[in-house]
Amino acid sequence: MRAAELIATLRARGVKLKPAGTSIAFEAPRGALTPALRAEVVEHKAEVLAILKPADADRLDLADCMALIAETFDSVRAEYIEGAVSVLKTNVDLAGRFKATEAAVDDAVVAGPTEAQLRAALAAHVEVIRECCWRQRARREQAA
Repeated sequence: MRAAELIATLRARGVKLKPAGTSIAFEAPRGALTPALRAEVVEHKAEVLAILKPADADRLDLADCMALIAETFDSVRAEYIEGAVSVLKTNVDLAGRFKATEAAVDDAVVAGPTEAQLRAALAAHVEVIRECCWRQRARREQAA
């Protein structure tokens, strides 16, 4: 489990995490922090601490992240071809890149990124979406 996914899982279970120097402080409902989850936190301690560290002034909050994501996808909406994402069902490499870039965007948002970090993650994901569109356009032209 990636650190961002682990934090999301813990938060969904009501576990509150905060950095305490080089340690992680927990506040959790009884039974929410299982031994397996605790072991995951220990295993990924450095990554979890990096995500939990106090936000710098240049980091985006969730609302700013959502606004930038919406702005980015609005800018490529005109390029999107209906059914383009169906290409992922037949192209394992492209599907893997789509999942990886999508996860990178998710991880960035969870970490509280700078604008440059989120724009970079979004740009990589948009390129995969554009490739899906290109491949769907080629399919349609071939079929015609």
